[in-house]
Amino acid sequence: MNLYFQHSATCKYKNCKVFITGDTRVFEAEEDIFKNADVVISEAMSRPLQQERLEETKLTDKREYEFWKQITHYHSDTLELAEIAQEAQVKQLYLTHLAPSIGVSKADKQAFIAGMDKYYSGPIIVADDMDEIVISSDDNGACQVEYIPSSTG
Repeated sequence: MNLYFQHSATCKYKNCKVFITGDTRVFEAEEDIFKNADVVISEAMSRPLQQERLEETKLTDKREYEFWKQITHYHSDTLELAEIAQEAQVKQLYLTHLAPSIGVSKADKQAFIAGMDKYYSGPIIVADDMDEIVISSDDNGACQVEYIPSSTG
């Protein structure tokens, strides 16, 4: 497997471990990096939806087809992401910067994460632009995560 690591950051806030990544494929070292993370925010690519996009453009628009084919090399496959999140015991997984892009309906989001629950048993949230994640610690130092959907989502 080729390992790509382009944009990512790990941060700790009080007793919370948060990992944010973008425009990178899933890579083996992420399991150690993600280990016991309270929150992982990752860009994601749905392989089934990506395949549909490729099939749609293959015969109609060569330039668009080549673009969609190329981006598979630097985006995190949802199923691989689910597997590594489970192995690393990630508590919550947030998906953003989606490829291919989708609508904001519940059905669109369900289609995007189809099959992930076979590999990851934690919560998976497909975030919309302007959603918020508020991270804090309670009086005992335990990590608290609050997801606030935007009014547009």
